Amino acid sequence: MASPLQSASIAAPGFFGLNTQESGITLESGFALEATNCVIDKFGRLGARKGWQYLTQTVYSIPFSLGGVATGTSVNIFWPTHGLTTGNQIIISGCSDSTYNGIFTITVVDVANITITLPTTPSSSSVSFTVRKISSATNLQGSHRFIDIDGTEEIIVWSEDKFYSYTNNLLQEYSYLGSQTFTAGNWQAVTLNDAVYFFQRGYEPLYHDTTSNTIKDISQAATTATVTITSAQQTATVTHSSHGLATGTSVTFAGANESDYNGTFSITVVDIDTYTYTLHNSASSPATGTITATWSHGTAPQGNAALAAYGRLWVADTTNLKTKLYWSNLLDGTDFLNGTAGELDISGILVYGNDEIVGLGAHNGFLIVFCKKNVIIFGDTDNNHQFLNPINLQLVEVISGVGCIARDSIQNTGTDILFLSESGLRSLGRVIQEKSTPMRDLSKNIRDDLVQILDAETASKIKSVYSEHDAFYLLTFPTYGKVYCFDTRSVLEDGSARATIWNSMNFTNWMAFEDKIYMTHASGLAQYNGYQDNNSSYRMIYFTNYFDLGNPSQTKILKRLAFSLVGATGQNFIVKSGFDYSDLYNNSPLSISQGTVSEYNDAEYNIAEYSGGTLVETVRVPGVGSGSVIQLGFEADLNGGALSIQKIDIYVKQGRVL
Repeated sequence: MASPLQSASIAAPGFFGLNTQESGITLESGFALEATNCVIDKFGRLGARKGWQYLTQTVYSIPFSLGGVATGTSVNIFWPTHGLTTGNQIIISGCSDSTYNGIFTITVVDVANITITLPTTPSSSSVSFTVRKISSATNLQGSHRFIDIDGTEEIIVWSEDKFYSYTNNLLQEYSYLGSQTFTAGNWQAVTLNDAVYFFQRGYEPLYHDTTSNTIKDISQAATTATVTITSAQQTATVTHSSHGLATGTSVTFAGANESDYNGTFSITVVDIDTYTYTLHNSASSPATGTITATWSHGTAPQGNAALAAYGRLWVADTTNLKTKLYWSNLLDGTDFLNGTAGELDISGILVYGNDEIVGLGAHNGFLIVFCKKNVIIFGDTDNNHQFLNPINLQLVEVISGVGCIARDSIQNTGTDILFLSESGLRSLGRVIQEKSTPMRDLSKNIRDDLVQILDAETASKIKSVYSEHDAFYLLTFPTYGKVYCFDTRSVLEDGSARATIWNSMNFTNWMAFEDKIYMTHASGLAQYNGYQDNNSSYRMIYFTNYFDLGNPSQTKILKRLAFSLVGATGQNFIVKSGFDYSDLYNNSPLSISQGTVSEYNDAEYNIAEYSGGTLVETVRVPGVGSGSVIQLGFEADLNGGALSIQKIDIYVKQGRVL
């Protein structure tokens, strides 16, 4: 008599994420040996990641106010030192004669003149208009979201030698008014008190001047202004519009006819337009004459690591001083001299020899200094941990033997800080809890694979992003086009995070806020969105671990497979089956039909959020092959629609006993 079919189910394939550290048959069925271009979706299923699309690949220069003279349809534009070459494009706007407005390809006449050809003869032969150069975005390296005090939002983007503003779907080049020449784009950008600052080792820090909407060297920040002064007894009150100074700053006053007002004094800030200082003697009020206030900001450190926290900038990792920590004056990121600005060499704190500061973090009222082999935690006397005052800075803890190897791997999730160590992805909270016991890391289940790739990647190129909306932390390796995705909704029983891997992701930087994720690419600014990679399909791959259905000594003859899929939209789908650890798989290609709304109660599938039903397609294929140990998988081409896997049903006949 024929033996009956034996059935088994994998109820939540890939739910535990990748596990390439252990591949034995005792591994739980929820693990995957391969999960490429996958995420753990909000219903706990293994699903496809989203794709990406370029937002723009075009750069517009700053506007130039110029004029043109037309002869028929040919227009000569006088543009001294235009720097263009024949074939470049420009965009003209703001002309009263609309014939001139539009995008044109130029012909160079000489260094001061170019010509364009209009589609028709204009009504005006001599006009004025606004011109912008148009070029392709090249070698974009990073981005930073900036919201000014009025609520205006922009994304500041940079390449190796230029800065851009992305607003209203346009990428516009900033004017840089400083004196440096840039050859690298490894800036760390931070926002403090309505200003953005940029730090990179070996360069004077930069800042975004919101008044002129330009990028400047930090030493170009204003250090002199014309002011008015009144006094009552020995208290002088200075009116200084939008001064940006902090209490304790030393300011020199000159030009007052009443000499008692002149001199260098320590100020006390009253509001954004007013501060006071104490006179040596009473003086008549108001002060007369043309009075100037002059102050010094000191020299900002050329650090590679920067953090805006607790009302000031914290900076570290300069070329020659790897163990020195600097902080700015309160609310003034340009001032590293006055008030409560200061510095600290941490070398005396380290337990096992010297180290190097790699990055900085802030969490729960503490300042976290990440070195390569140590994590140092500073606090102050505030027992409520609401603030940190460097005047009362005190050492809380030194965690030795674990550190951070990549500045841009540090991400604050709101409840924890994640960072990349030599042995994998770490959680600051877990490091603190386990400092006296053997360490565990969040990447435990893919540790060897991760360590192998990070050993070959340049540390400065390693980037990361945390998305609260998508509930994942991404660790990216641009040289290899790989991204490790760690689910942050919950951890496994051993404390590790569920991980998957993405490929074909050659982005130089990632940024997330609210429900959006932006990426910089060598060719433009992109967004994580939809289910195509820049209008092309990409492949989702999943393979189970090896399993023997509880009977390792008996051959299984695979008779039938059923894959329950959610969100089927006609994708190309290949079912794969392999036996006895062979990498030669049996392939069953098919096209998934458009899914139909499930008749089942959605709550049974843990998808009750879809109150109207969800699209479920069960793909059934005949089984091929036999062996004592089985591995199953599939590959699917994503080309516009989402896809998740709910369940795999397996039907086998038992064969001979080995």
